[in-house]
Amino acid sequence: MKSKRSFFSLAIILNDIKRFWWISAIYALLLFLASPLTILNRDVERYILRENTINLEMIMGGAWFFLALMPVMIGVMVFRYIQNSKSVTVIHSMPYTRLQLYVNHFLTGLILLLVPILLNAAILAGIGGFTDYGLVFEPNIVTEWLQIHFWISIALYAVTVAIGMFTGSSIAQIIFTYIYNFLAVGFLWGMEQVLNGNIYGFSGFSEDLVIPVAKFFPLTQIFLILSEEISMTNLAVINAIMFLVIGAIGYFVYRYRNLEDAGDVISNDILKPIFKYGVTICVMITGIVYVKGLFDIENPNFLIYLLFALIGYVIAEMLLRKSFRVWDSYKGFIGFIGAFAIVVLLVSFDVFGYEKYVPKVSEIQTAFISDGNNDIKSFIESGYRKSWRIGVLTEEENIALVTDTHQKIVADRLLEDSKNDGYLVIGYLLKNGKIVKRIYNDHIERYEEKITKIENTREFRKSTNEIFDITEGQLKGVEVRNQITDKAITLSDPVVMKEILAAAKEVVYSSEDTDFRNYGDRYCVEFIFEGKGEGETADTKRVGKYQSIYFGFDDGDVVLKDLLIKEGCEAIFTDYSNVQSIRIMKLDEENDNEKTISDHAMIQLFIARMDELNDFCKDGDVYRVEFVCREEVTEDGETATFVNIRLYADDRFDGFYQD
Repeated sequence: MKSKRSFFSLAIILNDIKRFWWISAIYALLLFLASPLTILNRDVERYILRENTINLEMIMGGAWFFLALMPVMIGVMVFRYIQNSKSVTVIHSMPYTRLQLYVNHFLTGLILLLVPILLNAAILAGIGGFTDYGLVFEPNIVTEWLQIHFWISIALYAVTVAIGMFTGSSIAQIIFTYIYNFLAVGFLWGMEQVLNGNIYGFSGFSEDLVIPVAKFFPLTQIFLILSEEISMTNLAVINAIMFLVIGAIGYFVYRYRNLEDAGDVISNDILKPIFKYGVTICVMITGIVYVKGLFDIENPNFLIYLLFALIGYVIAEMLLRKSFRVWDSYKGFIGFIGAFAIVVLLVSFDVFGYEKYVPKVSEIQTAFISDGNNDIKSFIESGYRKSWRIGVLTEEENIALVTDTHQKIVADRLLEDSKNDGYLVIGYLLKNGKIVKRIYNDHIERYEEKITKIENTREFRKSTNEIFDITEGQLKGVEVRNQITDKAITLSDPVVMKEILAAAKEVVYSSEDTDFRNYGDRYCVEFIFEGKGEGETADTKRVGKYQSIYFGFDDGDVVLKDLLIKEGCEAIFTDYSNVQSIRIMKLDEENDNEKTISDHAMIQLFIARMDELNDFCKDGDVYRVEFVCREEVTEDGETATFVNIRLYADDRFDGFYQD
């Protein structure tokens, strides 16, 4: 009668713990220094007094580094015997099956890994539950700390062990583990850089591929946690499945692994060609990205691709053969060249129609156009937040304006004669739910007339200015401010506020400007309203239950200015008595070329001339103009200058500067 043997062997587990307890102890100490001790070093009374809180980022501290390091080290140490031919022969001669060896070593590694995590989680819970630090802990941060460490650690540990079964070298195991975690995301990013410049209008695939793919690799999950791109529930589900599946794969490879494979870089024959051509492609992509960045080349020569591919191919062959004699493997490289040439031809002749594709107006639900933000998918998910400055067009005639512009750009296809003079994003949400996006940055000035026509539509203006998020009933106050003098007048009459809001919206519709954020504008209207709004952005501010939107304007916005004068704000536009001096600096020269105007009459003359020169005294890059409204002498005798606004002028300002 056959005896039954348990999967578990206390002898193996105790022996491993006896050999490797020290690495677990070091991990526990490092985690304590990185998290609990970091919290205890903070002044809790100060936090309580200022009503500040301790968040997850604070208690993680340097723990991120150890989270990425220790599961790999423990996974390598526990199974290190399989990388040494003598050790693996001795251990496999013992009266244990491979299943017993794998399960018990694997379980020991988990114990060594999780005990430090659970111990430090208990310490953090004690700090939060029995000291004043608990008063400033954000809700659930200890639970989140534990979840992050637990789920990422077990998944990374399983990956490390499984990769160890495919290689016969501990060093290679460590290197391949980190490569595995970043390979997919790095490959997609590298391909994105390579294709950008080779495919006209290429918009990348970060939104559709990089983030979703990053969710399935433990180390890239860390970045998603930091950017709040993955929830704790998703982290738990993905990593639990990853742990079980990859752990099982590790066992099956271990079960059929040859003992003599110890010492080989790749111990599995099936993976050797995958490794060889994978290294070839990765080195080629890395080299091309480097060349493009170093020499600012949009589309490197085909021979440069082949050069880096050859370097990668030779390196891979040397590692596999453990020899420098690899020249007899040229046939494999010739095959790679042939396959790569086919891919180049497919891209060059736009066989799949990517470059030429422009949806029909009847297929489009919404069109988008922007000169900056290109994350159309996230913009849609945000609910079309106006702070993103992406034009949203749903009316058929306006959609037609976008497709007409797009078709003209596609027909011209000015990729070869590259001239980076702008940035244009065109996107569509189709009626079937598909998102189409293209990005162009060559010869954009050729389409300025068509783009301006789109930007002048009321629909575009309304979709890109947050002022249209305010309803009359929400308004609680209006503050009119001169941004040079910092003088302000607050209005609270509901009828007046309603008129000012209507006038400001009309300015948006009628002005040549499309951006009314208060950057460089002489005047600003702050609309204070009650409501959630979109949160704080560059031109909004949240205070308690109220939110403010800042609306910048200039003397040319006559309707709004006249209304404000009528409502008693004339001094905002005329009183510059507190301007003590004006400093003009040419940005490409030394500070000794700075010119200061301190005479009151000259200051008034300058301000008067600003009205006629306003168009280039807003966002240029040649001159900086500073209005000094206050100077104070500090305790150490230095003069502190207080500047309310800085204007930046272009080279048309030369004439006045010389005067």
